Amino acid sequence: MSIVILLGCAKHEVKVTKAAAPDKPPASATTSTIGTPGPADAARGRPAGAGGGSLGSPGTTGAPFVVRVVYFDMGTFSVRPQDRAVIQMHANYLVRHPTARIVLQGNADLLGETHISIMRGQRYADAVRNMMVELGVSDDQIEAISFGKENPANPGFDEVAGAANRRVEIQYKGE
Repeated sequence: MSIVILLGCAKHEVKVTKAAAPDKPPASATTSTIGTPGPADAARGRPAGAGGGSLGSPGTTGAPFVVRVVYFDMGTFSVRPQDRAVIQMHANYLVRHPTARIVLQGNADLLGETHISIMRGQRYADAVRNMMVELGVSDDQIEAISFGKENPANPGFDEVAGAANRRVEIQYKGE
């Protein structure tokens, strides 16, 4: 089964294709926006320093981790130090499961024009992709796309909303 989603304005198109993967993680794996603590965690609905609890345990479930969101600070496309562990754990899983495939869904804050937000979301997704490839994941296992500002976690226009919206969601194909 294939699903194709087209997003963007008249001049720009983002295409997402989702197909079943041969190494499908169990349905018991859930998606969460809980991450590691950072200065803007309160802005994302988490108390500062609260952390995300367990990052998951592939040894017990054989599934990808519960934490599947990497956030970005305003004005930078660099992975935050506190999010590197999340990427490392997903990279380790992908290296051990070479048939597993992921889609890195870049999202931007609601500021600016649509085509600019699509470029920002793509740069966020590419930053995560590049780190995973450096950690040994095959580039063939990763698809990096951008939703720009079309998929906000918070519909506001202030820094609180922006902090929640500048993110990459890690989705395993076939889920």
